[in-house]
Amino acid sequence: MGTNPNGCIFSEYSMQDPNAWQYIRPILDANNGWAIFVFCVAPETIVLTENGPRKIERVSDKREEFSPLNKPIYGLGGFHNATEFYCGGKRKLLKITTKKGYQIRCTPNHPLWNGDKWIESKYLKIGDFLPIQRGQEIWNQEDFTTKEWERPIQGKQGNKKILSENFLTHDMFYLMGLYLADGSGINTGRTLTITKSDKMISDFLFSQGFKTVDGLHHTYSSTELCHFFKWFGLSGTAKEKQIPDRLLECSRAQVISFLQGYFNGDGTAGVKKAGYIKVCSVSEELIRVLQVLLLNFGITSRRSKYLVQPTEKVKVSSVVWNLELEGHSAYLYFSKIGFRGHKQERSSVLCERVK
Repeated sequence: MGTNPNGCIFSEYSMQDPNAWQYIRPILDANNGWAIFVFCVAPETIVLTENGPRKIERVSDKREEFSPLNKPIYGLGGFHNATEFYCGGKRKLLKITTKKGYQIRCTPNHPLWNGDKWIESKYLKIGDFLPIQRGQEIWNQEDFTTKEWERPIQGKQGNKKILSENFLTHDMFYLMGLYLADGSGINTGRTLTITKSDKMISDFLFSQGFKTVDGLHHTYSSTELCHFFKWFGLSGTAKEKQIPDRLLECSRAQVISFLQGYFNGDGTAGVKKAGYIKVCSVSEELIRVLQVLLLNFGITSRRSKYLVQPTEKVKVSSVVWNLELEGHSAYLYFSKIGFRGHKQERSSVLCERVK
């Protein structure tokens, strides 16, 4: 009692007596002061900055409980200045999933917009509606460069295929997308392998210097390219694969080239009825981030999973994650991102139907 603050931080406000704010508010108003109400989301939550999408853990490299930020972050109605970055340590989280598979992990007191008002996540119940923003088209306005990448030192036994200074072309982003879909061998540090029998993709890989002995397994031996792919974020087993964090820092055109490669590698496309596009992966994180990334283009999708039973060859069951685009969403994908080759040729039928 008797305090005269200029600023107050309400941590875990939903657990406090609301009279605390009623008591403090007129004091802050008289002092032209400020108040911060602390809420938390999981570190993998994607937010929109002025330079495009970012996982919230990469918005700031500070890990104090509170640190100055002063960066515009996109929210309801546009950009708002975030004055502080809050790192709350370990917290109990709720995992909220919509019918189409969109997901957020947040503290029970984290407010979510239900289309009418802000509501603390702990009060949500099955059947409630959560609007999801899409189509913001907020990307990094500058192309991603390799200025932060340190080239490996070539040893006496190192491969002699040295990458040119301007190797980060749109074809390279397309190649990285293909590798995420059907690649392996990055951890060997010497040779990349992309397994694909599609003639259009084979011709592309040959044009990039890949070789094959069976028309299915395409290899490229380069210590530097393996090192770059690993640095960019393309390493890991099938279950560990994910959309690289560095891809979120790229320009719109670079992201499109990457997604074209990934969807050409792992995707199926059809124009029967209202149009249909699907990709599958055993990596839940890859599909989760891909679903959110497509929202920035205005493309909605449905995320689901199914269980693959053991076979004589594979003795254990596995969970496969699907991402499906139907109807207008498929049309938007064909129009804004698209495929390379025969899959994109099918879009003319769908686009004509939508018109």
